[in-house]
Amino acid sequence: DYDVDRNKGFKAMIHPDDYLDHTGLYMLEPFRPDQIPVVMVHGLMSEPGVWLTALNALRADPVLRRKYQLLVYRYPTGYPIIYNIASLRKQLEAFQQRHNPDGRSRVMGNMLLIGHSMGGVISNSLVRGSGDVFTNYLFTKPIDELSDLDGETKAALQDLLIFDPAPGVTRAILVAAPHRGSNIASNSIGALGRALINLPTQALIDRPLLGVDGITEEGERIVTSRPDSISSLKPDAPVLKCILDVPVDENIVVHSIVGKAKPHLPLEESSDGTVPYTSAHLDEAESEIVVHAKHTPLCSKPETIAEIRRILYLHAGLGAPD
Repeated sequence: DYDVDRNKGFKAMIHPDDYLDHTGLYMLEPFRPDQIPVVMVHGLMSEPGVWLTALNALRADPVLRRKYQLLVYRYPTGYPIIYNIASLRKQLEAFQQRHNPDGRSRVMGNMLLIGHSMGGVISNSLVRGSGDVFTNYLFTKPIDELSDLDGETKAALQDLLIFDPAPGVTRAILVAAPHRGSNIASNSIGALGRALINLPTQALIDRPLLGVDGITEEGERIVTSRPDSISSLKPDAPVLKCILDVPVDENIVVHSIVGKAKPHLPLEESSDGTVPYTSAHLDEAESEIVVHAKHTPLCSKPETIAEIRRILYLHAGLGAPD
């Protein structure tokens, strides 16, 4: 079980090392092999309680209660996005190995991700394979040919930068996800947040990469910059560009839920107060709805929950919900 602490999300952002042992997938009920897992991922400076209204509504639906088992993912959000991506991927791999070791379970091979804000960016990365996009951005040669690095560092880099879509995931719902960043990450508010974050150490690669033979100019700029999650959400953040440079896996379906704080504004000029529509919109999404709500309250809005229910019914091969 996890405890709901409204301040814990903030604390886990500014002191991420102190909250590493809280990282994990948390089941709300005992595992059931005949129910499809749904993993809900919170965003920056947040915690799983952001989903409480939605969780209660979904669990109150007797049809969905028979078809699905709901999980939440908790993680310290101060780490750079690329580390949070790797962390959730490892958790999902371990979950598959524990409950589907032979890979034959149909329900375990039909999982859904629901991610809000930075959790939506993380979820979006997990429905794509990395290809060589990340490594080519940082290096001029394959990682195993970087002669200045030891085997442990090469393995750590490969684990971060080279990956397949998350095992068993076939659908994702992305809620207010800043796929192209947010200006807040670049302004004075973002600067204050970055200043408060104690630089993470346990998850970072110990071996300095600056000056390594084969690193690109862009790579040098990245490894000399401050590694934190807020920097990862700037509109010009390389990790966001790299994620969008690789396609959604052909076997995975994506949906978008976008917030609009000021209903009178044209859609292309609108924002949820944190993420502009032009950042949250995803061309690859099979469906997109716009909800009149601000960034975090969007998770609890009836329209958002109704859309999640609709997609879960669709995913289970059911008709439209009542």
